[in-house]
Amino acid sequence: MKNGFEELLIWQRSMSLAEKVHVLTRARIFDQDRDFRSQMRRASTSLPLNIAEEFERGTLADSIKFYYIAKGSAGELRTQSALAGRFGYLKESEAESLVSEVSELSRMIMGFIRAAQQRAALANASGLRSKPRA
Repeated sequence: MKNGFEELLIWQRSMSLAEKVHVLTRARIFDQDRDFRSQMRRASTSLPLNIAEEFERGTLADSIKFYYIAKGSAGELRTQSALAGRFGYLKESEAESLVSEVSELSRMIMGFIRAAQQRAALANASGLRSKPRA
């Protein structure tokens, strides 16, 4: 699909991250804390889901809202990844790798938020309201 959310590097990376979290949390050690595993999986899948929903909604206000939701999920997943390392559910190197990946994705999301905020400010300054993308 040309010009779809699937073309966005941020969506592609968030999909890969969600897949990685699902693979890592298949480890038997997570069986002892299924709620924690479920929370990690939900936070990881929230990232690409909210990026896709933002793209499909298409207004600047929606863009900012859904990127902030994704950014919140990134913070949640970053904390869960660090905790998984501390709890011994993940090897220290795995936990550090996840934290690093999520941190990078969070920075990318913040870049999208800033860009959407700038577009919204320009639209408001020119008397236009937040309209869907062309």
